[in-house]
Amino acid sequence: MPSRYYVHNPRNVDAHRCGIITIDMSTQDPQTIDRNERTRRILMAVTVIVPAALLFLWYIGVFGGNVHEVVRGQVYRSAQLTGHNLGDVLACDHIRSELNLRGGNSSNDWYRNELDECRVHGVDHYDIDMSARRYPTPQQLAKIFDVFDHAAYPILYHCKAGSDRTGLVSTIYLNTYQHLPIDVAYAQGLTWRYGHFSFGETHAMDDFVHLYMSTSNGESLRQWTVDRYPTLYANLPADVKNANTKGE
Repeated sequence: MPSRYYVHNPRNVDAHRCGIITIDMSTQDPQTIDRNERTRRILMAVTVIVPAALLFLWYIGVFGGNVHEVVRGQVYRSAQLTGHNLGDVLACDHIRSELNLRGGNSSNDWYRNELDECRVHGVDHYDIDMSARRYPTPQQLAKIFDVFDHAAYPILYHCKAGSDRTGLVSTIYLNTYQHLPIDVAYAQGLTWRYGHFSFGETHAMDDFVHLYMSTSNGESLRQWTVDRYPTLYANLPADVKNANTKGE
């Protein structure tokens, strides 16, 4: 007897009289059946994976600028914000200094907008041209410490996504200025919760922290960047050293 699919018929209504269609599966091409089954499985997977991915992106802040407090009322991190999004954060959190970790120049729309918003809100603006795919230079690290030492607070710092360069700078701040152990600062700063993954293209941020952990011999991170890191950095392969990011 041929296999059939039946429309559910709880009242036992005569199928032929009511126009209910039965499908004789024995007449379908097996390849067509397999193709339809694969399509059904793909559609089922998509209906699960896509909402889950969107929920995760919302959770880590991709749709909201990835804005988070590092130290309540004093230090904030974010992705690139522009226009009213940036203005709202500057005003709401009473930001007095903004540190841009992307570099950039007046040829970039986002950079011009950022400078304009800072002027409107009376916010001091600083630039450090870092790459998420390269170790920071000793000079860049010195400038990070200098900004944190002398900038007016509250301060907001950001890169493009608010995950990698921003995560490394958060690790530095938490360890040096909040005196958290480096492993704790690292776990809080460079984390998937803000969109950073150590196995991706931006593992140089993690590699820098691991280099400090393995070579510091108890020396503070700040002092290590002066005493030991310049030599270590000079001996790194050329392809992991920082280069001009051109606003990436």
